[in-house]
Amino acid sequence: MAVFSIFKRFFYLGCIAFGGPVAHISLMQVEMVEKEKWVDEKQFLDWIGMTQLIPGPNSTEMAMHMGYHRGGFGGLLAASFGFIFPSFSISLLFTILLLSLEDIGFMNSMLWLMKPAILGIIFQSVFNLSRKCLRGGLSWGIVGVSFVMSVLGGSPVSIILGMGAFSFFLNVFRLRGFRFFSIFPLFYQDFLDFLMQPLIVFFGIFLKMGAVLYGGGYVLTALSQKFLVEETSILQLNQVLDAVLIGQLTPGPILTAATAMGYMAHGVSGAVLATLGIFLPSVFFVWCLHPWIGRFRKNLYTASFLEGVNAAALGLMLAVCMTFSKTFLLDPMRWCVLIASLVWLWKKPWGLGGVSFLFIVLILSFLVI
Repeated sequence: MAVFSIFKRFFYLGCIAFGGPVAHISLMQVEMVEKEKWVDEKQFLDWIGMTQLIPGPNSTEMAMHMGYHRGGFGGLLAASFGFIFPSFSISLLFTILLLSLEDIGFMNSMLWLMKPAILGIIFQSVFNLSRKCLRGGLSWGIVGVSFVMSVLGGSPVSIILGMGAFSFFLNVFRLRGFRFFSIFPLFYQDFLDFLMQPLIVFFGIFLKMGAVLYGGGYVLTALSQKFLVEETSILQLNQVLDAVLIGQLTPGPILTAATAMGYMAHGVSGAVLATLGIFLPSVFFVWCLHPWIGRFRKNLYTASFLEGVNAAALGLMLAVCMTFSKTFLLDPMRWCVLIASLVWLWKKPWGLGGVSFLFIVLILSFLVI
């Protein structure tokens, strides 16, 4: 597939991907799996499981996997750039406005109806993936246990690895001669510390954060507080929180909050370097691991592990749905939007899917603000 076509497809998704990584992945599942038939459900879930096991933004890594699948390394870069660039540009614009106006509350008001609509898309994605990919009581049991552990505050990484290991041992331990092997390369980012130029040091901080960022985009807040506020005093804590809010309000990956932090610290150059730093480790990991995912699925040992990982990923998505419901469904209007979203996705009037409904809700949000 032409690299430019991959770029265009993910640029489009990057422009309308509101709602966080689970919502982004749900949109990709609707657009790339059900509509475009780029990949089947099982392979899509394998990629979800793999993104849970490596650091970085899950939805962006899913875009990278699909780009690599369709166009090799060039497709990986095209999908990455296409998906990130809209969020980068809007985050940069919002940051300039923030520094000028010192008030972005109106942006949140304009998007107040978007989140229930996105929640409906997530529910549909979880339903479709579970119906097509979960087999037998073990998979469903792992979904339930993962859901409960996530609700109780368990670490996503621990849940994913633990459920994968449980499935592995349960399915494979009875066989003789199995061997253990390491899948993941060690990756440390201390090699830039000796370079003391401010922009290079700044880039190195975001490269380091991108290489150890497990647990979702909001972990960036804690890492930024440690590396940018407490250790270096490059930013103040309120600036970090403003940047995270900007990342939340823009489409695409929330890690483009790094764009806002970069601009606050060093202008446009800082915005570019911070964005590159936070995403480059993901490019490295996906490039190294993607060619092996098919072999993982064909191998009995790794297939058993991935079966548990996939079920655990669905359990975590269910937990996110519950959290989103408690956070976003605060009034009858939002409940109506959620119900309308589910009905729309079920009936698909005029052949239109979830993306079309998001545009309708966005227009409605502007009208009622």
